[in-house]
Amino acid sequence: MKIIILDTNFLVYSAKYKIDIERECERLLDEGFELIVSLPVITELKVLQKEAELKDREAAALALELVKRFKIVKTGAKRADDACLELALFPSSESLGYTARGREHGAGRAEVEKVLATMDKALRKRFKKGKKGRFLVIKQKKYLALI
Repeated sequence: MKIIILDTNFLVYSAKYKIDIERECERLLDEGFELIVSLPVITELKVLQKEAELKDREAAALALELVKRFKIVKTGAKRADDACLELALFPSSESLGYTARGREHGAGRAEVEKVLATMDKALRKRFKKGKKGRFLVIKQKKYLALI
């Protein structure tokens, strides 16, 4: 089971380039996954929807519609990047509704792995310092890649 933590810029770029995150994750992953978004990411998308350039405002609005289908979680962080790192590095899987061996309903005994979905190089660097993790990124403005 993979928990995919979505960052603001990843959501905006996915919307801008019309990339279907769920379908791409199904293509990439041979196991169950859940897409999660923190409340600070949603707040950042709302700010972008009001204050960014026209194309980014439209992408932020579309991203806000998309996140309604994903699991939304609270964190102790106020900034979106910090919230993504908190979810990726610190909270136990149990706090997100998973047992140590996988999701209570569905994934069986699969291990839970957290994947950070971001295009932000600084955020990826901070994540690597805390743990050896994997990233979900957008390649060639067309598809997702797990690195």
